[in-house]
Amino acid sequence: MSEAPQLPRAARAFVSFVALLRTNGFAIAPEQTTAFLQAIELLGPRGPDDIRQAGLATLAPPPSAAPPTTCCSEIHFLGGR
Repeated sequence: MSEAPQLPRAARAFVSFVALLRTNGFAIAPEQTTAFLQAIELLGPRGPDDIRQAGLATLAPPPSAAPPTTCCSEIHFLGGR
């Protein structure tokens, strides 16, 4: 029996961010996770705002969910500032 492929080390933080959002009640499809990773790859990312923008564009939270998404992003990637 072969092992499941491992995520590249650089992608783990982004995939665990999606898991954090799911844990906090956000419905995110696997295709959205893939789009999120592709957007990050296209953007660089050069900084935390690029990651936030990629998330807002691909994980498609409704406008009312943008503040909690941003809060989760800051906690996950910046340690809560």
